[in-house]
Amino acid sequence: MTLADPTAEVLIIDNATVDREGEEVLVRGEAGLKVCAKTETLEQALTLAVQPTVVILGVVSGGPSDLTAIERLKARFPDARIVVLAHMIDLAAVQTALAAGADGYLLKGAPPAVLVRAVRAVAGGDRYLDPEIGVALAIEHDQDRSVPVVGDLTPSETEVLRQIALGHTNAEIAELLANSLRTIEAHRARIQRKLDAHTRAALVRVARDAGLV
Repeated sequence: MTLADPTAEVLIIDNATVDREGEEVLVRGEAGLKVCAKTETLEQALTLAVQPTVVILGVVSGGPSDLTAIERLKARFPDARIVVLAHMIDLAAVQTALAAGADGYLLKGAPPAVLVRAVRAVAGGDRYLDPEIGVALAIEHDQDRSVPVVGDLTPSETEVLRQIALGHTNAEIAELLANSLRTIEAHRARIQRKLDAHTRAALVRVARDAGLV
């Protein structure tokens, strides 16, 4: 999302007062983002006359009720994208949330910049997973798949793949490697094509299986 893009309206649902207030301050401090409402409970949120672009959902339990909560949010706000904030990694809970329609999944202890990155990513139509969760899912789901050959990658592409697996964004990789963002994006596109790996989780798996991380 750029400054020229429409403002993304953010609805915050979090039963922890400190977290809820902190999330509000963080979002309000970002250009292109606006808090349209904040509530303590899901039930309160469902009564609001708002049309959020993104919902930050910090009331997950890690159980079956998460499925219902996300489905109810999707029914009430069909155009909204949902970022789940959880206290711990539970792959079953992550899978439940994603299956229900969540677009992002983060740990509550994630750095503020990561939450902002997630909100911007899902507002732009992408999915965003906490890097630690992405790695865990890649291991969980892809252990039995054959290992793609990374020998076809150039040294520069190999290093970009390694940085992706370490959880860095394209912009961060560009800064780390002293390249332009456009160059990194081009490298990433070629990597995905060569490896036939078109999600971050798949790229992480390839990098780990190749011993890059």
